Amino acid sequence: MSKHDIFISYSRADKDIVNDFKLRLENEGWSVWMDLEGIESGEAFKSIIVEAIKTCKVVVFFSSKSSNASTYTAKEINLAVKNDIPIIPVLLDYSNYNPGVEFDLGVIDYIDYVNPMGLNVMTRLVKAVQKHLETEESSKKNGSDGGGFIKKKLRGSDLIYDPILMTDEERKRRWLKRKYWQRFGRIFGIVGGGIAGIILVIVIVRAINSPKPIPPQPSPISEIEDIEVEEMTAKSSIVMVCNAVTDIDGNQYDAVKIDGRVWMAENMRATKDCDGNSLALCDKVSTETPYRYYPCGEDNKVGKFGYLYNWEAAMRVCPKGWHLPKEEEWEKLNDEVWLSQKFGVLLAGGRYLENYKGFGEYADFWTATEYDDISSKYRYLIDIDSSSEIRSGEETRDRAFSVRCVKD
Repeated sequence: MSKHDIFISYSRADKDIVNDFKLRLENEGWSVWMDLEGIESGEAFKSIIVEAIKTCKVVVFFSSKSSNASTYTAKEINLAVKNDIPIIPVLLDYSNYNPGVEFDLGVIDYIDYVNPMGLNVMTRLVKAVQKHLETEESSKKNGSDGGGFIKKKLRGSDLIYDPILMTDEERKRRWLKRKYWQRFGRIFGIVGGGIAGIILVIVIVRAINSPKPIPPQPSPISEIEDIEVEEMTAKSSIVMVCNAVTDIDGNQYDAVKIDGRVWMAENMRATKDCDGNSLALCDKVSTETPYRYYPCGEDNKVGKFGYLYNWEAAMRVCPKGWHLPKEEEWEKLNDEVWLSQKFGVLLAGGRYLENYKGFGEYADFWTATEYDDISSKYRYLIDIDSSSEIRSGEETRDRAFSVRCVKD
């Protein structure tokens, strides 16, 4: 059995999310071992998993309610600990670790998928793996054993690896400290909840006794069904608009109202143009015939990331009453809007001739502005080492990018 750089420990219930991470790690040139069929396949297959863990360089554990309920993932983590294999936990939710591994994982800093604090989670994982592999290579050159799985404090987007294993006493001390703060947090939450309840009762009583407010005037946007809380940025106000528009296929899209203009907050995923003409799904390229493509070439990503369209398709796909924004319309969006969770930029990458590039690294969006006879302008957000940058450029119209529409 060939050795792999990375072993992925996960629950098959999280397969779609984890597979995106696997593809990103493989795009970095690393070999990744991931059980796609299920460990229940037989005793012989279990021995393959044991060998895969023992010979890998790092284990990435995707922690979720499902994986923490699995005895198989617990066995995988225990085996990694026993063989001093570094472990990087990625939290897909905030469920407690399996009791069988909590003592070991409780002292390891994790990567937070639920609340990434503005940093790209995939990039953070890549940097963490890269940091370990570089440390191991350096340790080999220096004649040391490469160190164990205990990590130092997480700083920004880096996981720094300590080449010296903690003693059992130090590990126990950190574990007990973590349990103490968890218990303190629960007590604080209960007390805080009681105080909040008292305040809520006071507010309700005052509201009942106060004059009725004048209801707000209806929004001039007829498609708006629901408006959420307004989010303020340094230069713009963002108001969430739920189910703002429906495309010709019946797909509904949320939108955001930014300084009086309404932008889609999701990528287009229509299979027809606004007149009902089919947009062909194929591997061909053209600057004149409208085509659409799967993001990263995979159909299971359309629901979240939308389709990639060449420029001719992008000019036709927006629903009636909406349009592909021009370069100057994109320029009015400041960085805070781009990075806002409500605007919801997804790093779907693009299609350049016959190659898919940048999935998990950058987001490309067509504009309606022509550059020359065969090229048009586009805007893109690129995530480099957890630092996001927004740029503009021009590409030939046979490229395929994501599409966001603006209300006329």
